[in-house]
Amino acid sequence: MKVLKMPFLAKFQISQTVRLDIIIGAALAVLIGVGIYQGQLLLDPSLFREQGQDIWFDADVPNVFQLMTERHNLRAHSRTERHPLLSLVVFSATFITKTGLRTSSLTAVQMVNSAIAALWVGTLYTLLRTISCVRLDSIIFSLLGATSAAAVFGLVIPESFPLGSLTILAALMLVAWGQYQPVSSIGYVIVSVMTLSITVTNWMFGLLASIVFHSWKQALQITTNAFLLVQVLWFVQKKIFPSARFFLDQSGTKEDTVFPSIFSALSTLRSFFAHSLVMPSIQRIDKPGLPYPVMSVQTSVAGSGSAFGGIALVLWLLVLGLGIYTLFTLQTHSKLRLILGITLIAQVLLHLAFGSETFLYSLHFVPLLIVCAALTTLTRLRLLSLTLTGILVLALMINNGTQFNRAIVFLKSPDLFITR
Repeated sequence: MKVLKMPFLAKFQISQTVRLDIIIGAALAVLIGVGIYQGQLLLDPSLFREQGQDIWFDADVPNVFQLMTERHNLRAHSRTERHPLLSLVVFSATFITKTGLRTSSLTAVQMVNSAIAALWVGTLYTLLRTISCVRLDSIIFSLLGATSAAAVFGLVIPESFPLGSLTILAALMLVAWGQYQPVSSIGYVIVSVMTLSITVTNWMFGLLASIVFHSWKQALQITTNAFLLVQVLWFVQKKIFPSARFFLDQSGTKEDTVFPSIFSALSTLRSFFAHSLVMPSIQRIDKPGLPYPVMSVQTSVAGSGSAFGGIALVLWLLVLGLGIYTLFTLQTHSKLRLILGITLIAQVLLHLAFGSETFLYSLHFVPLLIVCAALTTLTRLRLLSLTLTGILVLALMINNGTQFNRAIVFLKSPDLFITR
């Protein structure tokens, strides 16, 4: 059996190397955390009120805000049918922040969101270092993740997706680490619990992590232990939040299930592979039954946000194409590549049949696309990939920043917003 080498964990160099990686990871985390906090300050407070529901790309911002700040809100905590322990996790974090720092509910939510964003980019950097990407490569691809449309528009709002994405990164981290040395079954139970606890469908990552490293009996035992632990924690949550619904009750998900046509499938695939990185032109949509227009990019033309958006799209498709090629041809990281391939296919199939605004869920699959693209740095394509990605990051900063400013304008005057 071929043993993979992990340069930054070499004997006698571990202390100095890890210390430097901690400094770099922390610097990235602080940079992005502060950036996300500043971005939240630009959002119109109406986004968090009831009349602002669904305006931000179909996100359920008011409900999640209430879930994070109001213990006895009946409707908000019913989300646990799809997000088993979300109430327990985010309400606790917000309550501790609000009480400990004596802040308002809004400020506490913003600080929790910023902390999640910081952990997200820090974990992404650590994951890239774990799969043997050198520091420069890890920094560039971490910045690619941080400047992606999914991160710019998804990390600034209270929703389940940032935390769900963080658990996905944790699962990929476990898989990457497990290729170098054995990990206790407790680690797999913890990751399985994490992926199930925030979003039910994300349990696929915890399940696959257990399956690829264990016999079917061991994987079944790990999965059973994780399920029982989540169930116990759910009962604790139920005591705290009486309106919490059991996570096996999925009757409410039918309303979001769609039957894809050729047109809707193409829109989903375009949003999945293009819009998640490069924000297109934001569309003003008038939905039946809603007294206000909402933002959408489901039918937007890829790369239509700006001239830099077109450049970014071309660069991203080249980088992603190299990544997909590497996914099939790389000789190392077989287990990680297997899970990346399976989950990418599973995520595509899931969103072909679920959700009308694919971009809303993009934080759940952007980490897969980023890691897939980053694998190219482990091959002779490294210099080409780094060059393209470095230029891409700059183009994304301009294009996605411009579109974020347009979204801020939309929030202030949705009726006057003109679709480009």
